[in-house]
Amino acid sequence: MKKYFLIALFFWVSIAAAQNAPDLVQKAFDERFPGASDVNWEKEIPRGWIAEFVWNSQNMKVNYTLNGVWVSSQTQIPQTEIPENVYATINSFYPDWKIVLATKIESGTGDPLYKAAIQKEMQLQEIILKSDGTLMMVGLK
Repeated sequence: MKKYFLIALFFWVSIAAAQNAPDLVQKAFDERFPGASDVNWEKEIPRGWIAEFVWNSQNMKVNYTLNGVWVSSQTQIPQTEIPENVYATINSFYPDWKIVLATKIESGTGDPLYKAAIQKEMQLQEIILKSDGTLMMVGLK
């Protein structure tokens, strides 16, 4: 019995990992990100769908509702694209930390946010800031 349960679990995980978004979501994605490659979909229960992909040579992640409405996009950016206010706040609060990954977060709510993974020796933190440099969230990774 245990053997059949493990086989069923493996089968279910395999199916869950290789999901395709519904046509409505896929159409909205194709219109917003034409020519995207290496697209991997994941259903985020109960809220919607997440796609990780490459578009215009940039690593991206996007969220859609179950009805195909765009919610937000995250784009991996080089440090040179971090706004000066954001960079100044990071250096002020974390002077001995190194930025190892920067992401621009866009949604329909206004100005973009910036997420930075920062590292000091073996410590890794993730911080989110407004484009004016206001610190919004700090979390351990």
